[in-house]
Amino acid sequence: MKVLHAADGLEAAEEARRLMKKLFRREGLEVTVVSVTSTGLPSLGELPYRLDPKELRRPDSVAIVDAAVEDLRGAGFSVSGRVCEGDPATEVLHLIERDWFDVTVIGTGHHTWMGAHLLGSVSTNVLHSSPSSVLMVHKIESDDEVARVLVATDGSRGSDQAVQWLSRIIDPELCTVTVLSVAPDLPTPVMPPLVPLMAEADDRTRHAMEARASQIAGKAVSALNDLGFKAEPKVVSGSPVEQVLKEATTGRYDLVAVGTRGMGAMHRTMIGSVSDQITRHAGATFVARRLTH
Repeated sequence: MKVLHAADGLEAAEEARRLMKKLFRREGLEVTVVSVTSTGLPSLGELPYRLDPKELRRPDSVAIVDAAVEDLRGAGFSVSGRVCEGDPATEVLHLIERDWFDVTVIGTGHHTWMGAHLLGSVSTNVLHSSPSSVLMVHKIESDDEVARVLVATDGSRGSDQAVQWLSRIIDPELCTVTVLSVAPDLPTPVMPPLVPLMAEADDRTRHAMEARASQIAGKAVSALNDLGFKAEPKVVSGSPVEQVLKEATTGRYDLVAVGTRGMGAMHRTMIGSVSDQITRHAGATFVARRLTH
């Protein structure tokens, strides 16, 4: 399993490494740390970091990589480093596609106004355009020794992939897992049911949706427990988007794992998707895509 960690020397990248050390397996992972010396016309968000000439910024990139490699190697990871020049998002995506990294770990500054509107552009571009899975990290939400992970599942192939990914990159001894499944609310009627039979039909439909949500959560929990995780289900009713966001942003989870439906680049760039909104608000979000190249 090949993991690419994009490092820029900023706090969010350091938080990303902290999360890796807190959650990731040591065996079976090959980690590459990359730092990109930006060239070309800077974006508005890069201006504070592009005042020095490129010749002076290259050694900074080398130092960033060396420090990150030493940090991860000291934590027991198999790790190497690489320095590139160019547009950061373009270079990271080029590395992912050329050398095929299964997971890219990148910090993002979305928890501040500056991060949300300017500095988050690289991580957002990588999230939307990467053909493989991406872990975006703002900060670690808790100081607990055992991490808390939320898996949002709706029974789709994408959410099943999120479960599979967890078993491949996360050490089950280092975390507990909550599997969330949402039973959608029925559309609000324009007027109350005219006859009792209509109300009974709505009740049967509602119970069926709740039963299906419980079944979906139970399936994922069983799969995770069979792999050595300590997982438990949580079933709620309401709008899937609202309920997942509520749980992800208020539950103090160190990591929220979601899947995509594999609908291509156009789907990935649609602002307003559940995964896109979660990455903007949760401490760390793992967006699972295809398992192999």
